[in-house]
Amino acid sequence: MKSGIALLFILLVPILLLAATASASPAFQDGFVTGYLTVSGEGQTEIVSSNQDRWKGFTNTEVLFGKGSIEYFSTGSLNQSSGFSQTDRKIEFPDGLLVNVQHFDSSRVFHGTGLDISNINVASSYSGIDRMVISPNCTTFDVKSEFTGMWDLQAFRNDVHRQIDTKTVLDGKFEVNKELTFKVPSP
Repeated sequence: MKSGIALLFILLVPILLLAATASASPAFQDGFVTGYLTVSGEGQTEIVSSNQDRWKGFTNTEVLFGKGSIEYFSTGSLNQSSGFSQTDRKIEFPDGLLVNVQHFDSSRVFHGTGLDISNINVASSYSGIDRMVISPNCTTFDVKSEFTGMWDLQAFRNDVHRQIDTKTVLDGKFEVNKELTFKVPSP
């Protein structure tokens, strides 16, 4: 399956960004950034976003490729001083080809929690809302989707004494509502 996804990426690399409406509103105050993106139209779409914070130990990458009609809205904020990050997204994709990959990693090497979340969608139709909230003691990923195609959500956390591993793979026509919340125990 991974080679099939890699092939899709190779085929979709020369895609142009479709943006009938696109805006961003950054505000820099003590490491605080907010922004939003709205995309509405029909054609070929490529949306890539990446957040990385070595001090808080996380990376968060999202890649979306689409061919067809799409309504997309994303808003997010990152507060460096408190270690809080939140991203909310809504995608309406009635017909075409949608490839959406999200990956979150909180590396123990950089004082993170050891959490790894991966969400992959390859769909001919998709309607969904998802939210990722990261704070120093809790990470939550909440997704609600209706789609025709493939949906793969994996979450993994490993330390010396315990391991958490959850995986959901669906292929067909489904409605999904799943929330993952990982809390760091108090010392």
